[in-house]
Amino acid sequence: MSKQHKKDLSLIYGKMSKLLCLSLVLMIPSPAVMAASPEAALTIGQNYTLASTYLKEDRPYSVYLPDACKTGGASAPCPMLYILDGERTFHHASGVLETMSLHGQIPQMIMVAIANTADRTGDLTPTHSLDDGFGRQDPSRSTSGGGERFLDFIEHELIPEVEERYKPMPYRILVGHSFGGLITLHSLVNRPALFQGHIAIDSSLYWDNNSWLRQAEAKLEQMKTIKNRVYVSVAEYAPKGNMDISNRFERPGERFSYALKANQSPHLQSTYQQFAGEDHGSVGLPSLYYGLKFVFDGYKNLPPSVESQGLEAVKAYYRDYLGLYGIALSPPMAIIANLALTAELNNRYDESIAYHTYNIKTHPKSAGSHYALAETYRHMGKTDQATIHYKKVVELHPKWAEHIEVMMSSMSQEQ
Repeated sequence: MSKQHKKDLSLIYGKMSKLLCLSLVLMIPSPAVMAASPEAALTIGQNYTLASTYLKEDRPYSVYLPDACKTGGASAPCPMLYILDGERTFHHASGVLETMSLHGQIPQMIMVAIANTADRTGDLTPTHSLDDGFGRQDPSRSTSGGGERFLDFIEHELIPEVEERYKPMPYRILVGHSFGGLITLHSLVNRPALFQGHIAIDSSLYWDNNSWLRQAEAKLEQMKTIKNRVYVSVAEYAPKGNMDISNRFERPGERFSYALKANQSPHLQSTYQQFAGEDHGSVGLPSLYYGLKFVFDGYKNLPPSVESQGLEAVKAYYRDYLGLYGIALSPPMAIIANLALTAELNNRYDESIAYHTYNIKTHPKSAGSHYALAETYRHMGKTDQATIHYKKVVELHPKWAEHIEVMMSSMSQEQ
């Protein structure tokens, strides 16, 4: 391949990226359009209510469901992420999942955001205690201690309903912040098989004058055989007057993480992260991002030895990625597209075609994958095959018709 050809190819792929971005913009209605046509509103989730026998109430929850994870979708089944404090976390968490999966950092996932009702403290605390972490009695905690009942609701009512509806893969992650982080780690210690990943954010591990923490440390010594990835984060705390705020979150978090590390095994992996400059409220967003990166460590960054062996080796890598849990994943579309481009830039056209064809097979509605394959055939001089995929792009995205017409006209002049 000549230097000029490589330059032309890079420019074309640059245009392709812009086109893909443009397609996303075109698919999202502008505020003016949304105001004029309410039926065209952008929908990112669905609200549900579950009548709970355990909680003796109707419990609301919201679901974020990517197209690829819908029953019968190209990439189904998908992992599940359950996140607490759903009324506050749904919007930013769905955005994090969308962005990270788009760039191949994590697989696409179905998210269930569990909203609070009248008694958050009761639901998210494992034992009854009035202690506020500073040795004072707090009467607002009089209903505390309902955490086991709340986990019964999740395990025996919510998960069966949701997973019967969406048929996901049997891989679940639980995410919680503050009291939510406490009940997340309580679930890890007492129901270790319920979730395969845990993200605990600035958790209230001081609970019950540290008695919960002491019990958890003892149980961790018996957990080396469980299969789990655990991410624990804390904010940064400076003393306030005579109160050492770090005693409530930072030091107990460090202590729990040390106990996890002391009992780590090939099956039980954990990490601890403190965020300088973040407080108890702001630490949630970066913790979710880095927590997901840890849970899916190695998902995006293929070992060079795997890349060099071609498509079958890449498929095998992802098939075995969650093999510990008896689960097989498909390679991310973004990873396969990058490998296809690398192969083409190095004159390995057959390999590039194999990658693009695989993306089309696993994501048949991806206009971008058809466009990329059409361009590869065009550079090989195989105009008939290129035309087939250019036309498929227009079929999937009619708004691209004018651009595709220009590309096909240019191709005919090259002959």
